[in-house]
Amino acid sequence: MAMKSKTANKLWTPEDDKQLKSLIETSISLNLVATKLQRSVSAVKNRARVLKISIARRALKAKGK
Repeated sequence: MAMKSKTANKLWTPEDDKQLKSLIETSISLNLVATKLQRSVSAVKNRARVLKISIARRALKAKGK
């Protein structure tokens, strides 16, 4: 049986949401956002989608560095 990580199914708090929005608005990569929030990249992407925070521009900025 596979072990879940400590952050698996960890609920997002309003503070987490504020920090996510703030970090996405900066010029750091989604990998670094995920690391700072101690979440997976897919968790960050999913939560941004739920909160209607655009990450499309972020992906383009990271590739075009």
